[in-house]
Amino acid sequence: MRAEYQTAHPLGEQLLTLAQQVQDSGMLIAAHRALGTTLFEMGAAADALTHYTQGIALYDPQQHRTRRISVTGSTLVLQDECHQHRIMGVHV
Repeated sequence: MRAEYQTAHPLGEQLLTLAQQVQDSGMLIAAHRALGTTLFEMGAAADALTHYTQGIALYDPQQHRTRRISVTGSTLVLQDECHQHRIMGVHV
């Protein structure tokens, strides 16, 4: 599998714009996560951290219960927090 980050980045931006237009917090979380992951892999750690932080701030366990998809025993939000700490550790 080959990652296409140059293609993924504008698609993530489109998802973020759409989520903002419809004011859907679940979509906003997904968009920030997609952009955070893409930017991190592209080497833009500071921008990735911004998106991870924004997505985590929007997460409400009661409202987004169905978004707590288990991935190898952890939630997506927990993974985002791990990425966030990993980036912060790189820049300390």
